[in-house]
Amino acid sequence: MRRFVLPLGAALFAACTGHADVEVAVEVEEARAPKPETKPTKHRPQAQKPAAQRDERSSFALAADVAGALSEPSLTRAQALETVRTDWQGKRYTWEVGVSAPLCRLGACNVFPFDHASADDRIVAGWLPRLALSAGVHADLLERCGPGLCVATVEGTLKTFVFSAEEPTSLTFSDVTVLDVRPRREKESWVRRKADPRVAKLRTRSAGR
Repeated sequence: MRRFVLPLGAALFAACTGHADVEVAVEVEEARAPKPETKPTKHRPQAQKPAAQRDERSSFALAADVAGALSEPSLTRAQALETVRTDWQGKRYTWEVGVSAPLCRLGACNVFPFDHASADDRIVAGWLPRLALSAGVHADLLERCGPGLCVATVEGTLKTFVFSAEEPTSLTFSDVTVLDVRPRREKESWVRRKADPRVAKLRTRSAGR
C-alpha cells in the first residue's frame, strides 16, 4: 500500500479549515498482481520393464548349441561360447522338465531338462537348470508332483546363463509359471542317459571272448 500527499487550494477548504492550504493524505491500495496459476503435478508412471521375448526353442536345441560350441577349436571356442550365451539368455521359454522333490528346494529347485528316451542323439550335458520359485508356487508344485519324479511344463525367463571355459555351465530361470504337472510315463528317462555306443561295443566284444 502506498501513501500519497495531495496539495489542495484554499478556495476549496478555507471555509471549513481556515487554512490557506491543506494537505490531504490519501492511501491508495495497489492492485495486487494475480498469483501465477499452479498446475497440478503429474505423477509420471514408472517405466515398466519390457517383457522378455518368447522363444520356441527346446532344451534339446540348447543342448545341441552347447555341444557345438564346446567342439569348436580352442582359438575360436571362447567366442562360440559367448555367442550361444547371448543368443539364449534373457528370453522366455516353455519346457517340459523332470521334477524330483529332493532336488527341488525352495530357492534352489533344480530340474532335469531332458527326456533322454525321446532324444535322437545321446546327450552328455550334465547341467540341471534352476527354477526361481516363489514359496506358493514351490509348495503347489511339490504337492501336485508327489514323492516320485513327475514331469512339469514350466514357462520362465532365462535370467542367468553361465557358459564359459572357466566356470561350470549353469542356468537360472526367473518369473516361473507352472503350466502343467503330470506323472512320468513308463518309457520316459529323465535321469538316466542313453548308453554310450562306444561303451556298448566294448562290452559286446568282452562278452564274446
